[in-house]
Amino acid sequence: GIHQFHCGVGFPTETYLSEDAEAIDILSHVFEQRLMWSLMEENCELFGGTYRSPVESPRTFVHGMIWVRFATVSKDFLSEGEGKIIKETEALKTKLVQEDEFKAAQGRALYEYLGAIYARTPRKLCERIIDATCNRDEELVSFHSQRERIEKVTRRKILAIANKYFTKNYARVIIRPAESVEQKL
Repeated sequence: GIHQFHCGVGFPTETYLSEDAEAIDILSHVFEQRLMWSLMEENCELFGGTYRSPVESPRTFVHGMIWVRFATVSKDFLSEGEGKIIKETEALKTKLVQEDEFKAAQGRALYEYLGAIYARTPRKLCERIIDATCNRDEELVSFHSQRERIEKVTRRKILAIANKYFTKNYARVIIRPAESVEQKL
């Protein structure tokens, strides 16, 4: 069974063909790097933190979101972890991302795009083409222009996107471990 507490926090965004798409991806990479530090590295308690906190930005032609999830064995860390997530969204809304942090996130977005094109096996490329065509990019116009759009994103755009999507309108999902018979007694 489940022996950890799981927390997921998601912020709605625009859809697959949104003009914000590449900026959303870059923002999610910055967000993930910052959360890795605050949720993992700052926490030195053996049974208190989390071991990973991936941030993703899935989008279809119907919906989109930026979401983060983490697992912990500490019930107390659930609210602390969620608080750190919200605190980081507020920080991303108030100051420009540092240049080196931005370049690293932009580079990761480029790597994900180019990695699919130049992979040793066609699987990643096929998955990306299927994603594009299933999300109303049948002629692959958006797919083929993604590199240029990634390169056009600026730090100011990331600040604007953070303010647009990191609002109080977010969802939180908590999954708790089942109580054992001993705990119920």
